Amino acid sequence: MPGRPRSTEIPCPNCSKKAWFVEVSHDVPHFGRTLFTTVDCPHCGFRLSDVLPAEFHDPTCFTAEVKKPRDLETKIIRSSSGILKISKLGVSVEPGNAAEGFISNVEGLLDRVEAALKAIAFDAGSPARKAAEKKLKQIQRARQGKLAFTVTLSDPFGNSGMVGFHVKQRKLSASEVKKLQTGLSVLELRPRPEAN
Repeated sequence: MPGRPRSTEIPCPNCSKKAWFVEVSHDVPHFGRTLFTTVDCPHCGFRLSDVLPAEFHDPTCFTAEVKKPRDLETKIIRSSSGILKISKLGVSVEPGNAAEGFISNVEGLLDRVEAALKAIAFDAGSPARKAAEKKLKQIQRARQGKLAFTVTLSDPFGNSGMVGFHVKQRKLSASEVKKLQTGLSVLELRPRPEAN
């Protein structure tokens, strides 16, 4: 059962006017006690959400094979420290200054990627537009189960997780944790070099 939401007025990080900070805790199956936070400014529209575990975990990497449409139901619990990758689609969602945690599933992740690609296809010049359109077609094939892919979710703080049919979990080594990059969401639109 969720805890009671607690609201506090704070200065908006964007415009410095009054904003609301809301937090609520909840027991998430397969993940444990979790704190959901949101900053919402009615003045400038700034909004930032996060999902934080209330328990400590080891640095972890989850991988999920997505081969059939039912695999799109695999749950994703990404904290702001989680790094999501779909290498086959050239997708990387990395922590950054405005990183948001979320709970979704693989289909919801594809929806997010699709929305970003549609914005790029609409606004971009010809080379980027063609690459975005190609990736949109790949996403359609993936949704139909015609393009298998792997989702990887790594978290140096162990604050993220995945639950589903083909999910594997392993602890990250200290050297792997050091190699994890943090940055912004990235959609790779450069053509990949041809194999010789």
